[in-house]
Amino acid sequence: MSRLPSTASDNEPAHLTQMEDERYRKTLIEGFMSVPEVEGDEGASNGDPSCQQKDQKAQEYVEMDDDDDMTVVRLAAGELKENTNIYKSAFHVFKANVGTGVFLLPTFYPDAGYVVSVILGVLIGAAVVDCTRLLMDVKIKINRSDVTTYSQVCRYVCGAGLGWFLFVAMCLAQFGFCLMYTQLFGDTMVELANFKGSKYLWVSVVFFLCFPMTCFSDNLSLLAIASIIATVSVFYSLICCFVMSLVQLSQDGVHPGCDVAGNRIPVGWFNNLANNMMVLEGIAIILPVHAACTQKRLVPKMATLVITGVIAWYILFGLTGYLAYGNSMTTSLVAKMAHSPWGTSVRVFFALNLVFTYPVQFMSAMQLIDQTVRCKPRSWMGIGLRLLINLVIWALAMGMPTSAVNTVVAFVGALPSVCMVMIIPSILAMHVKYAVEHPDADRNTLQYWKKIFVTAPCFTFKRIRCYVYLVVAVLIMVIGTYSIAETL
Repeated sequence: MSRLPSTASDNEPAHLTQMEDERYRKTLIEGFMSVPEVEGDEGASNGDPSCQQKDQKAQEYVEMDDDDDMTVVRLAAGELKENTNIYKSAFHVFKANVGTGVFLLPTFYPDAGYVVSVILGVLIGAAVVDCTRLLMDVKIKINRSDVTTYSQVCRYVCGAGLGWFLFVAMCLAQFGFCLMYTQLFGDTMVELANFKGSKYLWVSVVFFLCFPMTCFSDNLSLLAIASIIATVSVFYSLICCFVMSLVQLSQDGVHPGCDVAGNRIPVGWFNNLANNMMVLEGIAIILPVHAACTQKRLVPKMATLVITGVIAWYILFGLTGYLAYGNSMTTSLVAKMAHSPWGTSVRVFFALNLVFTYPVQFMSAMQLIDQTVRCKPRSWMGIGLRLLINLVIWALAMGMPTSAVNTVVAFVGALPSVCMVMIIPSILAMHVKYAVEHPDADRNTLQYWKKIFVTAPCFTFKRIRCYVYLVVAVLIMVIGTYSIAETL
């Protein structure tokens, strides 16, 4: 007696439909042909050969494990793998905002004093949080699968002009950070092991350690390992430096060089704002984190909490360091640690933080370059570009003295960071509604750009905030740059 085809259970069609939906989502990314629909109970019970074929294919999809599914995904140039949970994403946001600038914070306070610096820190911190939320809201408002990165958002809302403006600003900022990390690593290691030519050796060590990690800039889940190591290292270094500042305060009191409102009023205030913009310039990683996170609805709240916590810690850390050492500091707070076993451990962990933060900061700008030249990270062109950029950073670090770190920091904060953190998000937030309603409009005409400022209603609370951010950003760029140039 021949065996009849078994009738599908009640749960099977729903299960197959779910698998089919998942497969269909994958095929949209890969560009493969769409899978055929699976027939229900009626086709199975009739023994139709075509239905049996479809059931067999559906069963193959059901039996496909996660590893098999991931191997067939083909990412476009500059596209990130969507494989990062909310906790790994939080590490990335934290590390993008807490690199080495936090150790330089006490050197920013002489420009504005211990009272005005705190006020400016709170104000600029609130603006950074708001601009970060505005940028994420713009991406969510657009809601297109082909518009996920900062550059793509700029091009969609305001055309190629703003996209290229962002490209230049982000490359200057992110690679400027990598240069600063390389310089500080060399300076820190020279304090641990100083010999003839030691600076050049340690700068070269950064190149050989960081270049391989930059070749995996498309995989934020893998880079999360670097973020976690860097986070643990920076926590240890920060806590030790904070304790050292408290001990110094308890022993010697407030440093006599401390000032209430700074020694360069009001020009120094804008220099202080520019420096604060630099240390809070983690906005570049927000959209890549959102694109790679599997829990996207939690990203805005997570980013707000993480950045707010970072700002509070920055104010506390910078204030205590300034009160303890006044205007006697010229480089990082780590340099004030005594040459003891404790001080050596702080320097070692600080150096680890520099090495493992480097690829995280490198990723954002490199993603834009990958998209521009349409190459994959581990293609010959992708590896060649990464090698070239790392060699340029290495050469600049070899030729520049360590004393130039503060100048690099200030210029990064006054120019590219202000553009990325305040100017571009404000423009995007004011114009995204019109852009979504007119997707086919030419973004490169004067008439289109005029709509940014004349679209009704002109004076909503969000638009007023954006106007304020634009004015403050221009002042920081102009007066902050003048303040930096004046001290050269």
